[in-house]
Amino acid sequence: MSNKTNKNKPSKKSWIDSSSQENFGRARVIQVIGGNWKSKLQEYTGNADIGVDFTAHLLRKGKLTGCIVYIQVKSGEGYLIESKKRPDFLQINLGKEYIEKKRELWNKLPGPAVLVYVKNDGTESWWVNVKDDECFPPEN
Repeated sequence: MSNKTNKNKPSKKSWIDSSSQENFGRARVIQVIGGNWKSKLQEYTGNADIGVDFTAHLLRKGKLTGCIVYIQVKSGEGYLIESKKRPDFLQINLGKEYIEKKRELWNKLPGPAVLVYVKNDGTESWWVNVKDDECFPPEN
């Protein structure tokens, strides 16, 4: 029996942690939109990468408003970075290439687009308008 591990294959624990974090994030969005806002969600999974994880169809008093919000979800402490220039702000590290690619997609969407960052355990979330240039400071 060998003690060697395959370095290219993630350990079962890390896959579960990553999968759990993603599930916490998605569950939080479903809770807020479906529960608190009493609106409807369309989820995009797998190969349907259009730059968002959900579209939210907003309802008012049980009636469709026609407003659609596009939502990208990120969850897990691996995205958090400390910002010395903006200590009162939550800073999420997505990487320059990711931001450039996704912003191009987000800016083409006909309605509001938000990035939701969800705390590891799914209890808290922060929402930001990704079509707003101020959300992407030069130091990010």
